[in-house]
Amino acid sequence: MRAPSFLLLLALAVPARAADEPVAPAPPGSPAEPDSEMVRQGKALDKRLIERLQKADPELARLFAQANEARDRQDHAAASELYGQVYDAAPSFVHALRRQCHEELAMGHREMAVALCRNAVRQDESADNLAALARTLMTGTPNFPSRPADQMEAMTLAQRAVAADPTNIFALEVECEIALERSESATFEECVRTLESHYPEDAVTYFFRMPRDAAAGRFDQAVDDLERVHASGMIPDDVYRQQLAALRKGSRSPVRFLPLLLPAGLVWLGVMAALLVAGLILSRLALRAVRQPPGRSDGAEQRFV
Repeated sequence: MRAPSFLLLLALAVPARAADEPVAPAPPGSPAEPDSEMVRQGKALDKRLIERLQKADPELARLFAQANEARDRQDHAAASELYGQVYDAAPSFVHALRRQCHEELAMGHREMAVALCRNAVRQDESADNLAALARTLMTGTPNFPSRPADQMEAMTLAQRAVAADPTNIFALEVECEIALERSESATFEECVRTLESHYPEDAVTYFFRMPRDAAAGRFDQAVDDLERVHASGMIPDDVYRQQLAALRKGSRSPVRFLPLLLPAGLVWLGVMAALLVAGLILSRLALRAVRQPPGRSDGAEQRFV
């Protein structure tokens, strides 16, 4: 199926760099705590993992908490080192490995990030790990751009992640974004429908509904989608105003509106990618007990199973 022209233009314009930049401070007009299931799940996961580590090894819990704090203040070098220390001490604690992958990517160390995320997938093919590797492969740097083969693998990994857990909002966000960037309209439509099924009122769902509705000429619905995204606090007032103006122009001249809509939408995608790098957007699947890799059944490692 040929992608609608809106999706094709948006895909071509999505910057491959999004996830390798530090998290920006909350822009004026947006609350510090966006109302999103992704953020809520991420904060709940942080709390649960620290509690698990605290019971098993208080020192590792302290290091992990310090790593999270460094991540949140955009000190990616410190965060990566601390996550690495936690993983070295407890190789079954794959959450630390995945987060170290995100931090290396945030510093532009794409090759290292890909290696870390691949290792995480080898240990545990969870939806979170598959989606994290997909996001990393889609992210290019000036020295190591994302190649067509990387992007094809990323799409496959994202689809596997969603198949493993269709309720995983992190995996769904990654799948929708990659499908949009690759102009895979059938996959994009299915991804949006899945978001609508599991998270009908979440800002992420409304954001990805917006290009679909606009592409179909449903501009009034696209404006409603935008209003709901803005009300959630996920986009600042200036981006909202730009997007709203573009949609209104599009309703009067659909052919000319597309380039106007792209910049504001890409800002929002960049914000979402930054949140992912920060480790805030994680899924319910990761809330289960830390899994032990095959063949490891001795000593301290069993404390983290």
